[in-house]
Amino acid sequence: MYPLVSRYYYRIESNEVIKEFDETVSQMDKAELEERWRLAQAFNATLKPSEILDPFTEQE
Repeated sequence: MYPLVSRYYYRIESNEVIKEFDETVSQMDKAELEERWRLAQAFNATLKPSEILDPFTEQE
């Protein structure tokens, strides 16, 4: 019973969060959206991309 109730609750909750997000974004002006997008891209550029390494190689 718990998994069904939990799944139902989180489905309702997630739909509410999505609805609130969409409403907030629709009220923002285009300049603010573009500035946030620019800031997000600048932040992402500072992140060091992760490397997939082979744990069985001799290199360290």
